[in-house]
Amino acid sequence: MQDLLFMKQKDSMISNGPMNEKYIYLGKQELLYMGKILSLSVHSHITWTLCLPLQGEIRYQSKDETYKTKKAFLIPPKVDHQIEGYGSYLAFVFFEKYSPYAPVISEGSKIINLDERELLPLKEALTELMQQKDKAKHNLTFILDNLHIPIQRKSILDDRILLVQKLLVQKDLETQISLVELASSVGLSESRLSHLFKEQMGIPISSYRVWIRIRNLADALKKNPKLTFAAHSSGFFDSSHLHRVFKQYFGINPKNVFLNSLVHWI
Repeated sequence: MQDLLFMKQKDSMISNGPMNEKYIYLGKQELLYMGKILSLSVHSHITWTLCLPLQGEIRYQSKDETYKTKKAFLIPPKVDHQIEGYGSYLAFVFFEKYSPYAPVISEGSKIINLDERELLPLKEALTELMQQKDKAKHNLTFILDNLHIPIQRKSILDDRILLVQKLLVQKDLETQISLVELASSVGLSESRLSHLFKEQMGIPISSYRVWIRIRNLADALKKNPKLTFAAHSSGFFDSSHLHRVFKQYFGINPKNVFLNSLVHWI
């Protein structure tokens, strides 16, 4: 009962808060977005995604299920779906498979419902962030780093995959490092590297390149809120290329996420 009262109190605080503002946090292995959502067209995420409604109800639909809820759930990667937010206020946490709180489950197409009690600290921190932005900043980072979901895991990546990740992050923007170069750098054949990378990361190298560019885009926009400049500096050919890729993976125009309203970078 106390948990329910606590959640109702927090929902009330959110509903009275700055509902048109957006919040973005770029972590080491995750990207958090918090804001009002109307609708997201059909898309599929690169990563696992925690969807946390903070105020209002949403409708999730894929070819396998239709789901209306006010509760938190996990969306698997590579599953085509769409979301109707009806103007609700939501938080999305996109995180890599080897993140400390990635789920230990087989790849599938069904969403996974989460225990609301496990997410109360995160919900509280996000609400505090809206009310007192600077005070809650470090608290949110700590909670994300120590987020407890019952189906979590910690993975130890192969050293060769760690090196490939490092090369992609450091060199891909400048030289578009090829699969041949990556395989040679770790002493594997191209096919063996592709198989090992997908086995450990849950996504192919090509998808991981896109994830890096999306993270670089967020970082570039934090420094300079000009979409065309950020698109080029983060590895996209132009703003049209960015628009196509972003809508494919997030179901929304990047301008509606990063521009057109007040964005707070956490």
